[in-house]
Amino acid sequence: MTKHLVAAAQLGPAAPTHAGTVSRIVTLINAAADAGVALVVFPELALSPYFAAAIHDDVSGWFEQEMPSPETRVIFDLAAKRQITVMLPFAELQGDRSFNSAVLIDAQGNEAGRYRKVHVPGRVDPPTDGSRACYEKRYFTPGDLGYPCSDAVVGKLGMLICYDLRFPESYRCYALAGAEVIAIGYGTDLGTDLKGNRALERAQERHEIPMRAGAIANGLYIIASGKAGVEEGTPYIGGSCIIAPSGEIIAKGQTDGDELVVAEIDREEVAQSRERLNLALNRHPEHYGILTHMPVAV
Repeated sequence: MTKHLVAAAQLGPAAPTHAGTVSRIVTLINAAADAGVALVVFPELALSPYFAAAIHDDVSGWFEQEMPSPETRVIFDLAAKRQITVMLPFAELQGDRSFNSAVLIDAQGNEAGRYRKVHVPGRVDPPTDGSRACYEKRYFTPGDLGYPCSDAVVGKLGMLICYDLRFPESYRCYALAGAEVIAIGYGTDLGTDLKGNRALERAQERHEIPMRAGAIANGLYIIASGKAGVEEGTPYIGGSCIIAPSGEIIAKGQTDGDELVVAEIDREEVAQSRERLNLALNRHPEHYGILTHMPVAV
């Protein structure tokens, strides 16, 4: 079987309680299963607010020390009951290290893969001018798992989290490892440099460009699920979408809240796209050394 329904499960602002957010995730998984979806993808830090938007004295309550935890066990059990694969991003605490992570839960309710965000943006301390900032470097350690491909019902699957999508190396590493689909969870805010009536549209567009480029340059599907709406005063772009190997957006969210974005993908399209591109035959790695031995950061 080469064709499958997949979904990006967009989430609005986090519920006041952890249990409330889990309940909304359960609702979306059930809706996806009812629609015949094989894989559903959730946004970055799906189990919590995007707490890296501010400095907090204590963030321990937003980190999962085990996965599944007592409160998230219901998600694993539901995946098995409804026979659906789930990508669930979360804040992970492992010993004294903390990661911005995602777990892949297979249709038997087992962990089938884990990814830890490689590229951690932002800063540790607030800017001196008092402007708004991202503080992921204050809360998270760069991922230590690399780009592990997982076997999923939809084919070879890679996972990325938000800022990772800006790096073409991320898509390339997964494609070279055989990935046919990349699932991305993000929590991108509107930013302060975009104004006017088209601000949201422009923010979504510049967010989509690197994903569309990654899809077409590597001949793979991308399922991207984001946070939407206004959370703790910060507006998020939403715009969850599914992108074909051609770079075409084949489905996109239309609301600023919880929403299921569904499309059919076909692994044959991946094979055909790669045959057309013919990258494997025409690549010249002997000239690419600068990619891993760059003396100056750019």
